[in-house]
Amino acid sequence: MNYGFMFEGYIYVSKAGTYTFYTNSDDGSRLWINDILVVENGGVHSARDRSGSINLPVGYHTFRVSYFQASGSQGLAVSYKSPWFSRMSIPNSALFYK
Repeated sequence: MNYGFMFEGYIYVSKAGTYTFYTNSDDGSRLWINDILVVENGGVHSARDRSGSINLPVGYHTFRVSYFQASGSQGLAVSYKSPWFSRMSIPNSALFYK
């Protein structure tokens, strides 16, 4: 059974700079920041990390994550890091099902 999800949310950036975002998914996923595609983790595959970087100014930024599941168990994790902090997960509370 195939299905897909889309989640939206906001993150706050307290320092301007380059941020690296990651998706870990067992099938396809994509991550947009401010409507710019940052991470493409496409295709049907086992769980894997993909990343992309973007320069962000201080303030709130929208993000959108799409996720496709072809079969079997599902898995999606979204995280990010900057020069000022180590990689950390974006909490589920920041995601809204669309």
